[in-house]
Amino acid sequence: MKNAIVSLFMILAGLSANATSLHPDTFAQVAQLTEIKLDPQYSKQIVSAQIYVNEVRKTIKLVMQHSRECMGRPGQPSVCLGFPSDEVIELPLVAKTKTACGSTIYIAREDNRRADGLLQELRVLDHRTMTCEIMLPRGRMTHVQLLQSWFNRMQGGVSNLKSEFSGPALSNFRFSM
Repeated sequence: MKNAIVSLFMILAGLSANATSLHPDTFAQVAQLTEIKLDPQYSKQIVSAQIYVNEVRKTIKLVMQHSRECMGRPGQPSVCLGFPSDEVIELPLVAKTKTACGSTIYIAREDNRRADGLLQELRVLDHRTMTCEIMLPRGRMTHVQLLQSWFNRMQGGVSNLKSEFSGPALSNFRFSM
């Protein structure tokens, strides 16, 4: 009986360990981006963002949460027909380089201009490995640039968006239920 209980415990412990290791971001480095500077042409209001750098899956993912506020008229109750979902941009990692000061630059890019006209690029500057003695503002160990470019048929030319995000250092992803 004792062996059966021990065996059952070992099986359950193994299933628990396997279930958490199957999460797609198990090996990702993640940072909550606290400073958000959106391009003036960007039409949505972003309230928070996270960056995931996954060198095992060779992807970089930017998750942006939109404002959940409902706009109502003065003197009338506000009615929400629906909230926008999070905006997720996941791109393949194409390069990893070091700066002269030892900081790591991750570049992810996807060029779909032939399909839907959109070129997207994420650049993540990770200062955790920096060797130069430079003072960085507190909480800005990770810097992210989102570059988007497409052919604007209405204006007859190329449109570009450049948004920037900053936050604390990347850390290991922690899956929680």
